[in-house]
Amino acid sequence: MRQVVAVLASCVVLLLALRLVTMAHAPLAVRGLSSATPSPAEECAAFARFWMDTSDTGPDTVAAVSRCRQDASGAWILPDETSSRSASTAPLARTITWQLAGLETFLSPGLRRDVADAYDPVGQPVTSQAKTGKQFEATNHRYALLLRIYVHTPAHRELAAYLTWQTARRQAAVTAFRDGCANHPAMVVTCTSVAASIGAELAPWPWELRDEMLLGEYVDQTPHRHDLPRGGPK
Repeated sequence: MRQVVAVLASCVVLLLALRLVTMAHAPLAVRGLSSATPSPAEECAAFARFWMDTSDTGPDTVAAVSRCRQDASGAWILPDETSSRSASTAPLARTITWQLAGLETFLSPGLRRDVADAYDPVGQPVTSQAKTGKQFEATNHRYALLLRIYVHTPAHRELAAYLTWQTARRQAAVTAFRDGCANHPAMVVTCTSVAASIGAELAPWPWELRDEMLLGEYVDQTPHRHDLPRGGPK
């Protein structure tokens, strides 16, 4: 079993490396590969299998830390932006979207610029379109402080509940993954790299919270008992 997980770990690291090389437009020389760029489905399949085998969990934990999902046939895919649009237009989703818009104006202009700079427009199912590095971690910590202040007010209770749901399920998935990694000492570096790639220690970025698929999943799992806040969307 350890040999299987080690092979899967190598595949995941290779796919992440290929993604970074491709983004940088650098030359590629990898033996046995006919294409420099793995497809989103290939990335999702490799990541999902590695994550589930390492953490001994199921597809729900993969969904908690990435945009990868299984289709009706069981194949791993990266859904398009319209996959959960109907659910994301529900009253609760519209309320949360409105409160997220308020969060943007709550941040200082300088922090808004820094948060925007942390966004990577190139779709990455594992890293969720966030740049990595100490600079962006520091930005996230500043942003997280104001996010906590913002959601602490009763007027933003829907966003607070949504944030709690997303943070709790991601943390549970990461904890299971790290517990699994502890059983494979030779994979410490790989596990650390994968955890960093998904922003395991970071607060959910604004674009992650605005994700229509994520909002749709939350709405589907949440009793619709919330009233729209005064002054909210009509």
